[in-house]
Amino acid sequence: MKKKLNKYNKCISYCFYMKNIINRLSDQIEKDVISIYRHLHQYPELSFQEKETSLFIQKILDELHIPYVNDV
Repeated sequence: MKKKLNKYNKCISYCFYMKNIINRLSDQIEKDVISIYRHLHQYPELSFQEKETSLFIQKILDELHIPYVNDV
């Protein structure tokens, strides 16, 4: 029984540890995500004609060194 409690306690401890990491990371990117959201909604484009939106997203992906396929 004691071993089961130790495993359970380790699991709970690890979950809290991961939750703290996720919270810190989300706090770090929150302002950027809000800024991107506001930019995209400030300059709406018609469906299937989102050229400026696509360029904006490509710029962000380039800055983050995230690969993508450019179909525009």
